[in-house]
Amino acid sequence: MVFRLLSVFCGLCLAFAAHAQGTPVEGVDYIELRPPQSVESSDRVEVLEFFWYRCPHCYALEPELEAWAKRLRATCSSGAHRGS
Repeated sequence: MVFRLLSVFCGLCLAFAAHAQGTPVEGVDYIELRPPQSVESSDRVEVLEFFWYRCPHCYALEPELEAWAKRLRATCSSGAHRGS
């Protein structure tokens, strides 16, 4: 019984934490580029990757991002900005 109540409590805490993130706010969480940057082709989506070699999140995401880029090569072009 205690385990069940603890499980429900933990589930509710996770649900509230996920809901508390909210939507991104322009100027606080991101900035809109004005004027928009030019792209090579207007019929393709351009995805830029910002990568830092010492970032564990970038390192962990790299294999998945490479696989994603290969799948979308027909409709997207990708580039990378790599920090030192």
